[in-house]
Amino acid sequence: MDFGTYQLGLSFNPSNPQQPVTVTSSGSSAVPLSVTTDQSWIVVTQGNVTAYPASVTPPASITIVATPLGLSAGTYCADVKLGGSGASATIPVKVTTLAAPTGPAMNVTPATLSFTATQGGGNPLAQLLSVANINPTSTPQNMTFSVATDQLWLTAACTSCTTQESVPVSVAVGSLPAGTYNGNVTITSTTSGTTLYSPWKVPVTFTVTP
Repeated sequence: MDFGTYQLGLSFNPSNPQQPVTVTSSGSSAVPLSVTTDQSWIVVTQGNVTAYPASVTPPASITIVATPLGLSAGTYCADVKLGGSGASATIPVKVTTLAAPTGPAMNVTPATLSFTATQGGGNPLAQLLSVANINPTSTPQNMTFSVATDQLWLTAACTSCTTQESVPVSVAVGSLPAGTYNGNVTITSTTSGTTLYSPWKVPVTFTVTP
């Protein structure tokens, strides 16, 4: 199980270093299992689990969580071990941590936007995107950016285009026929130097009903 990369030094990490694992018994009876780890940066949400035959639904599961904030940059491996009643299994786990960046790190919320309008009717209200620098030690702290869209019915604009400002996103129904339309708002840092996670793309779904 590879958790991929985890960026150190941020007040919030866009990646979510946890994964669920389904646990089943290869036999015909339930098997109680204990769950342990051999590294402190790996946490399992359940210390015990009962593995049931695959025919039993829903299957039992555990969630493995990586907590690498206290680690230095590098690649780390661990084992999650399940055992009991003559049964055992080992889940190898790996995570790679990256050194804290010196420049800004972009985060945009919400991750997606969705609009609905009636064909030939009025436009829905605009929605806001919040652009933040999630590296508390970066120089500079304030981040500037540009905004672009890839569909004629989709508009996004900012005034000062800094992290102190929200970005309104609007859609125009116009003469669009009924259907579902997809577009993107792309926010790109214009701050000098390198900005982590830039450019950032926000998918937009626009549903036009008859």
